[in-house]
Amino acid sequence: IINSNGIINSLKVNNAFQDGLDADFSNLNILNATVKGSGNDCIDFSSGNYTIDIVNTSNCSDKSISAGEKSNLKINIFNSKISNIALAGKDSSKIFLDKAKIMQTKFCLSAYQKKQEFGGSLIKVNEINCDGEYYFDKNSIISF
Repeated sequence: IINSNGIINSLKVNNAFQDGLDADFSNLNILNATVKGSGNDCIDFSSGNYTIDIVNTSNCSDKSISAGEKSNLKINIFNSKISNIALAGKDSSKIFLDKAKIMQTKFCLSAYQKKQEFGGSLIKVNEINCDGEYYFDKNSIISF
C-alpha cells in the first residue's frame, strides 16, 4: 500500500513470500489484522501514520511488526508468536503500544537507528508479557 489514506476493517494474510503487509507513505487505521506466515516481516510500515486496534501475528521469519523512516504507530492489542523480533522501531519512528502478549521470540522490542539520515526511535509500552530480550541503541528509547 503506497500513498493511501483510509480504514481497513479486517486484514488477513497467510503464507506471504516476503512481507505480509507493506505500507509506505500512508495514513491507515486497521481495526483487526491477522498475519500468519511471512518470508520476511509480517507487517512493515514506513513514513506514515498507522493505528492498529487488534493485531495477531505468527510465524514471521524476521519481524512481526516493523515501523521505520519517521513512522508513527499506535497499537492497542498486539499478540505475536514465533518471530526473530516482535516489534521494531527504526529511524526516527515513534511507537505507542498499549497491551502485548509475545511468545517464542528472541527480541520482544527493538529500537534503533539503521540509516544515517535518520535518528533513533522511541517505543513506549503500557503493558507487555514477553520473556525475550529488549534492545535499543544509544540514540533510541524503550519506555515502560
